[in-house]
Amino acid sequence: MASFFARPWAAARSAARFRQIANILARHGFGFILDSSGLQPWPLRLFRRQGHPYSAPERLRLVIEEIGPTAIKLGQVLSTRPDIVPPELLQELIKLQDTVPPFPFEGVEQTIREEFGHELGTIFCEFDPTPVAAASLAQVHRARLVRGDEVAVKVQRPGIVPLIETDIDIALRVAAILERRTEWARAYNLTETIEQFARTIREELDFTAEARNIELFRRTFAGQPGVVFPRVIWEYTTRRVLTMHWVGGYKITDFAALAAAGIDRHALAHRFAEVILEQVLIHGFFHADPHPGNVLVTPDGRIAFLDFGMVGYLDESLKEELVQLVLALVRRDTSEITRELLDIGVIHEPIDFRRFRSDLARLLRRYYNVPLRQIPVGDVIQDTLQLAYRYHLQLPADLALLGRAMSTMEGVALTLDPEISIVSVAEPFGRRLLAQRVGLWQSWEQLQQAAVEYLSLARLIPRRVESLLSLAEKGELRITTVPALSRTDSSLLDLANRVVLALIVVAGIISSVFLLSFDSRPLLNYVGAGMLLFTAILAAWLALLTLRS
Repeated sequence: MASFFARPWAAARSAARFRQIANILARHGFGFILDSSGLQPWPLRLFRRQGHPYSAPERLRLVIEEIGPTAIKLGQVLSTRPDIVPPELLQELIKLQDTVPPFPFEGVEQTIREEFGHELGTIFCEFDPTPVAAASLAQVHRARLVRGDEVAVKVQRPGIVPLIETDIDIALRVAAILERRTEWARAYNLTETIEQFARTIREELDFTAEARNIELFRRTFAGQPGVVFPRVIWEYTTRRVLTMHWVGGYKITDFAALAAAGIDRHALAHRFAEVILEQVLIHGFFHADPHPGNVLVTPDGRIAFLDFGMVGYLDESLKEELVQLVLALVRRDTSEITRELLDIGVIHEPIDFRRFRSDLARLLRRYYNVPLRQIPVGDVIQDTLQLAYRYHLQLPADLALLGRAMSTMEGVALTLDPEISIVSVAEPFGRRLLAQRVGLWQSWEQLQQAAVEYLSLARLIPRRVESLLSLAEKGELRITTVPALSRTDSSLLDLANRVVLALIVVAGIISSVFLLSFDSRPLLNYVGAGMLLFTAILAAWLALLTLRS
């Protein structure tokens, strides 16, 4: 432990915090973690509890709750990662509740005074001192601006940033030591997981980032009558205070209130699933935690989303791979699913691919006799992520967030309407994506992107040639040949050329048939006919070359 704190950053606060965490771990029977890292404070070795009435995952959850906000947030992030957390622990992490006693109202007044340079009363004519919600990082109060707007004010908990930074520093140091000393920490890339968590919680501590998320959703869904997002009041929003228009309504699972308001639960379930699927499949960003506490239904039946601290993003390449994976799942193509998962994930150690494929096929066989519309999407995603965990295949964090969001969405939708089929709701989006993938405009955009990439490569060629010439002038250029391979160079080149020609023929046939299908556009038909003729000539030439060889 002395060596652990023999660094400039090791202030008294860090040392005291580490001892506090070490005590909690030892008291719940996890002193071996510190033992394996060589960090166990020696007095704790004399006071170990031997008997524990709870299982290890249950005790770890108790440890997390006792350590406080940083550990709770880390546990909640890990609860979205079935690809790196064992199922037994995952069930306990899901139980973590981010509800703590509210901090005193004096802290709210001080934070607003520090952020805006004015007393609370000069900004708000009404301010309810009792929060409507309190969590480990912040609490939310209902208020009214002097100009009359009814608002919700999210205020950061005083002193939370230094505490979290201290905990992150300790976690990173311990993770680095554990990776050097233990196999399990290396297998699950513990340091990278902690760094990813640090980025997530730091962004959540910056309320301007959450405000930008809200504005992005508002702009994207502007004009859609069935969904609403709160409007940010930027002049009273900073890193520590977020002010937005108040959105009133009922909890989405409050059946009595929904019935009293005359809201159809079945239509609501369908609309809720539609909104989440549109976020994921069409726009590529989504609310990552749509549980009932974060979703309200307004009196006029609109769905209102709250708390945008955790949002997932899918870039175009990941979205494309996800579409391929979903199509392979629909076809139950085990080989294609295996390839897509391995392409998407990060492999930290060698994988037995045959066994992985066999286990994946066994998983999918559970759903072979189930009609497509009845397949439980959330269960399939969670089962696939847990299979990735068993083979140490780490998937992108946003993909794991997507799994959590989809499972939560399906659970809420089924609560509202037990007969709903998420696959049926997703079908129109699937058709839309498929049309985009084969559409002429989409193909033109992909050709433009490829042209830009090849142009960038062409710009690099002169520099590469110049580097080779420079090495040649200095006499440092060395070319090594392998005799066994040099004898087959011409054969391999011929084979490669024929493969390329064959691909061009196939692409030409598909493109020409597609162009000929436009009955109302004669010009495209002529282009398609010309392309088909050219492809036929090329195919004949390829056949002649093959026969001659």
